[in-house]
Amino acid sequence: MLSPVSTIKSLIVGTVIGIASMLPGISGATMAVVFGIYEHILRDLADLKTYIIKDFKFILMLIVGVALGTFLCAKVLDSVLNAIPTECMLFFIGLIAGQIIPLYRSVSKEKGERFTTNNGISFVMGLFVMVLMLIFGLFSGSGDVEVNTDLTGILIMFLIGVIIAISAILPGLSHATILLVFGLMTAFIDALHELNFLHIIPMFLGALFGAIGFAKIFNKALENHHLTALLFILGLTAGSIFVILQQAFSYTPGIWDILLGAVLMVVGFIISFYSDKANEAIHAEDAF
Repeated sequence: MLSPVSTIKSLIVGTVIGIASMLPGISGATMAVVFGIYEHILRDLADLKTYIIKDFKFILMLIVGVALGTFLCAKVLDSVLNAIPTECMLFFIGLIAGQIIPLYRSVSKEKGERFTTNNGISFVMGLFVMVLMLIFGLFSGSGDVEVNTDLTGILIMFLIGVIIAISAILPGLSHATILLVFGLMTAFIDALHELNFLHIIPMFLGALFGAIGFAKIFNKALENHHLTALLFILGLTAGSIFVILQQAFSYTPGIWDILLGAVLMVVGFIISFYSDKANEAIHAEDAF
């Protein structure tokens, strides 16, 4: 049973995840790693039948928070990002960078598994995925894909849902970045903005299919190859910094933008780094 403090924390974390998942270059799953609830969410998704009742309060607060964060991002942060995009991106880099050391420590403390070549390959693969995303973002010349209400359009919207779900599960991957790269971001936003249920329903079904299916796969990887899976997450998380850094400087910032962004990056680093200690206290209270 969640305490009042942890209930509020779940709502706040859900809000941050909702905001982050809407921003190109930012991963909602990385934010879940930052706040120490990633494996909790993954476990619940992988065995929803068991945990939908047991963790109902946690799941509900998280969903409400994600919805609230998405709304805030659309209504409030849009103007902030337009005004100071580089500063915002550098702040998120600070949040992610501040969690690299605690995440590395959690990997290095793993017991029962020896570091192997496969572990190293797993970390490099995580980095490679993010470098690949960076290259696609820099050199892709794809325009917006036109999505109609025919069978092809429905399949494309289903695919968008799957992409959103997998990106939400894998730290470091941003569905907004992937959709932008492949020219699907406009279709995604238009479907929500226009409340086009002929597109929203297949997208929702794709997200449901991707979330439950991929969560089971990745949860099994964590159970059976915990160190290897954690190193893959660490690679994705570290690599996401380069993607977001490219996003930050794509706005051609001035010197004052960079200086203020550097300050916010340090602030983000401090918040993220020391939140790990707060998470340890909360986990001791709410063991799951």
